[in-house]
Amino acid sequence: SQAPEITTTEDAQSILDPLLRNTYRAFDHRSESDIYDVLERSIGGELLRELYLETIKALTLEGREGTRTQVTDFEARVDSVAAIPDGDGFTAECEWTVLGKISHWGHPHTRVNRYTAEVTVTPSDGEWKIDAIDVRDARRL
Repeated sequence: SQAPEITTTEDAQSILDPLLRNTYRAFDHRSESDIYDVLERSIGGELLRELYLETIKALTLEGREGTRTQVTDFEARVDSVAAIPDGDGFTAECEWTVLGKISHWGHPHTRVNRYTAEVTVTPSDGEWKIDAIDVRDARRL
């Protein structure tokens, strides 16, 4: 069955926001299987393996440095959307902001990062999944 065509930024945002938000939820978990399961709900293809390995590496480093990251706020905005030529899904130019609390040796800090990226979303087994993220800009605010 063919996925619905996504043509408006509102439609793209309603799909993309929960997918991106869920990706950050992987940091709430410590067991590798839980991390993988959370990521798999939102991410497909080769990107799933890459993000899984990056997340494990980040969490391993955190554990070694006595650091703990907790995402407290997340906001995404889709600026434009385009259908994938000759295929299902869409690409979206978007920006998202992540507010996190970092505890380091019992010392809490707030950190805000903003990303601008082109994100490719395709249907997989009846669900939307992020297949690719091309980050154009990443800034700590």
